[in-house]
This record gives sequence, structure tokens and C-alpha cells, in this order.
Amino acid sequence: MSVILTDANFEKLVLESEKLSIIDFWATWCPPCIALGPTIDVLAQDFGDKVNVGKLNVDENPNVSITYGITNLPCVLFISWGKGSRQTS
Repeated sequence: MSVILTDANFEKLVLESEKLSIIDFWATWCPPCIALGPTIDVLAQDFGDKVNVGKLNVDENPNVSITYGITNLPCVLFISWGKGSRQTS
């Protein structure tokens, strides 16, 4: 299962991690987000020992979403050593 990320734990779990982090920005009202969710969970199950895989609900955690300029959902962000690269679907 993927890690639940929040505004409160994002810095510690993602930015301070030495592992690559894959973050799924999502919302409960977004059907494509709901469809992508199980794939993110499979990534966490298959690669969780090598990379951090997490989900961040943008409605409940607006600060991280604003910081990274998340304007489309779903959005998957790859962060390594505190620097991100974004892929929207």
C-alpha cells in the first residue's frame, strides 16, 4: 500500500528521503484519480523497498499542491533529493 502523504509529513517523508519518491496528487471527486489509485498501490507493493510511493489528497493538503503548482489531476510527481519532475495525465 502506498504511503498517505500530508502537508505535515511531506518534508520528512519525501524531501528528506534519500530514495526517489513517486507522489500521486489526487482528489476524491476526480474519476481518473480513482482509476489511477490501484496502479499506484501496485507500484508501492512492487517497488516500495527501492522507492517511496505515496498519495496526497489535494483537497485536504493544499500547501504541497500549491508549492508544486499542481493544477491538473491526476498528477504524478517524481522527486529525488527534493527536486521534482511532473507528469500529468
